[in-house]
Amino acid sequence: MQLHNASDIEAGYTIGLQKNDHHCIVLVAKATYSMPTEDNELANLKDKEDQVVIYESDEFTEESITSAPLYENDYAPNKVKCDIVLNGSAYSFPYENTDSKVVQLKILDSNNEPMMDKSFRVIAPHTFS
Repeated sequence: MQLHNASDIEAGYTIGLQKNDHHCIVLVAKATYSMPTEDNELANLKDKEDQVVIYESDEFTEESITSAPLYENDYAPNKVKCDIVLNGSAYSFPYENTDSKVVQLKILDSNNEPMMDKSFRVIAPHTFS
């Protein structure tokens, strides 16, 4: 079987096995967008060479047993909803003596109403720069 991708986004397929032992074809189309920097801007599809690759297995920040997933396998069968992955880093202010920091991710709609608002406390040893 051959997949002809005439789009500017990543696409691929693999053979999967469902829980009932039936084989399936898992088709993935993955698009990477640049996030807007101004309130009235829309997200733009990145150029073909800047698209994020399709991950065939989970990737972790460090050791797979002890660290958080950075990217999950894209070839999961029966994925009923789309994944939106945002990776970031948290930093304290220079010379701020703290072992934890509250970080927040807020996504607003076109009317500046929150569509998603998540916050959590990052706990880690501090270092001075």
